[in-house]
Amino acid sequence: MKNLQSKLDEKKWFDGIKNNKDMCGSYDYCCVCNKVEKEPCAKAHNRYKKMNKERRNKTKAKFNIDGKEINFRATIVEK
Repeated sequence: MKNLQSKLDEKKWFDGIKNNKDMCGSYDYCCVCNKVEKEPCAKAHNRYKKMNKERRNKTKAKFNIDGKEINFRATIVEK
């Protein structure tokens, strides 16, 4: 976790120099950040990654039965 945090901090630092601003809160994973945690960027990164994986495993389908549209949603569970 510390290794990932260090890599993300380094990226944030160089991006900040490049963009001339503090990049905290600028990445996709920042939406699930809790800044009071230890290694907040790494934990947010992992939460975001997990959230997107779960989102990809959900499927939607539409069926038309007797002229009625039926929406179907299922979650694929990996064993």
